[in-house]
Amino acid sequence: MTPDPWTIGEDESLEAVVDMMERRRIKRIPVTRGRRVVGIVSRANLMHALASLARDVGPPAGSDSTIRDSIMATIAKQDWAPHVNVIVKDGVAELYGVVTDDRERQGLVVAAETVPGVKRVVDHLVWVEPISGMAFE
Repeated sequence: MTPDPWTIGEDESLEAVVDMMERRRIKRIPVTRGRRVVGIVSRANLMHALASLARDVGPPAGSDSTIRDSIMATIAKQDWAPHVNVIVKDGVAELYGVVTDDRERQGLVVAAETVPGVKRVVDHLVWVEPISGMAFE
């Protein structure tokens, strides 16, 4: 290590830590309490913290048409998924179409719910019993 390294006090702000790392072009900063080293902050620590914040916040929601396109693309990737229509207004996705198995209904709802920006899913799918052709809401 460097004989006289740059250090930062334990009460310094995150902004001060990042600023020093950028200005001094260093990857690790010892953290001190008085003249005693009590820890170290690395760029990897900052990246892990940033990644955990990004997970909590999630991606920004797009427009209704972007959300609809994402739902349609998600459904299209599924071999089992029937053709359905999706309408999105103010982040609320409404599913219209015909399913022949209740598992398809559940899968379509879950597929729509996982798309970023979807606030709620409204199920208007109709179940058609394949043998008799009877339709049930």
